[in-house]
Amino acid sequence: MQTQLTIEIENLAPTKGTLLTPVWFGFHNGMFDTYDRGRPASLGVERISEDGTVSVIGAEFLQSGFGTVAGVVTGPLVGAPGPIDPGETGSFTVTLDASNPNSRYFNYASMVLPSNDFFIANGNERAHEIFDAKGNFLGADFIVLGSQVLDAGTEVNDEIPANTAFFGQSAPNTGTTENGVVRAATGFIPGGAILSDPRFVNGDFTAPDYKIARFRIFNTITGTDGSDNLTGTKQDDLINGGAGDDNLRGELGNDKLVGGLGNDRLHGGNGNDYLYGNEGDDTLFGGNGNDTLFGGSGFNRLTGGAGSDVFTLSEGEGFDTIIDFNLGSGDRIGLSNGLNFGDLTISGVGRNTVISFGNDELAILRNVSAADITGSAFV
Repeated sequence: MQTQLTIEIENLAPTKGTLLTPVWFGFHNGMFDTYDRGRPASLGVERISEDGTVSVIGAEFLQSGFGTVAGVVTGPLVGAPGPIDPGETGSFTVTLDASNPNSRYFNYASMVLPSNDFFIANGNERAHEIFDAKGNFLGADFIVLGSQVLDAGTEVNDEIPANTAFFGQSAPNTGTTENGVVRAATGFIPGGAILSDPRFVNGDFTAPDYKIARFRIFNTITGTDGSDNLTGTKQDDLINGGAGDDNLRGELGNDKLVGGLGNDRLHGGNGNDYLYGNEGDDTLFGGNGNDTLFGGSGFNRLTGGAGSDVFTLSEGEGFDTIIDFNLGSGDRIGLSNGLNFGDLTISGVGRNTVISFGNDELAILRNVSAADITGSAFV
């Protein structure tokens, strides 16, 4: 059975923190071992950990015979593929045969930037089971912590710019060979070149609670150019309505619903869902769970439902009518595209509150007093 999956990787590092090179991934039968701690890195791991090069590990994967579907998740910038910066999310969609054992497990690897040879990867080849033995989709949603960063042991960590990727290195494989083994990374040199650089002052991944990235794998459902009725599964779904006036239902799981063109109706259902109306006059219902709702362009109606929900506003997008905003239930307003609370005007209109940016009215909160909408209402 052919199943479409989307791999989504979000860089969770703080601003001026660490970056990730384009992330290699592969689906396999549970036998592809990327690395072992205490042993020398393979050539593929050496190349990705020193220079971010994915071609060698990709070739090793295909030659192993343990899997055939692989790819690379890059940053979202238009043009040449690049790193995933702090706060950015990259994604890649593949089609797999769910009944094929070679589709069952997921591996990944990426270099941590800037560094001589730090990287992230899963050493347990069966850590991320995507389909069970019967071909049922399980998905994945996990966070890689700073404490999980690895040192490939292939290059001395001298932080000399000419030897250090994304820090001044002009050609690959130019550092001093270490001839070591894969081990836990101990961090950048305290007070050294990297952490002293204004671009990376928040790059100490050994700091408590430092997060590198979140990985999610969605079951992906894509609509047509017409008006579709699309329903998700009990797992995490990514549902794209496309053109037309669509009706999207996430049902169970932590889903992402994207209306696309047209006047769409999005129902998150149960779970912590992300609903994005996109273009057109859309109606969004978060349902149960802590949901994030973004109306997009047009005149939209947003209802969070039960849980602590975030209603995200953006300059120049559209106008949202927010039906059930409730600070006491933990609801908050999110701001995107560089908007800050200090840029906004909060006005009372009868029993309602209007949020504006200059002459651009962004949203109206029904039955909410403007006196209650202070900076603490925003995230």
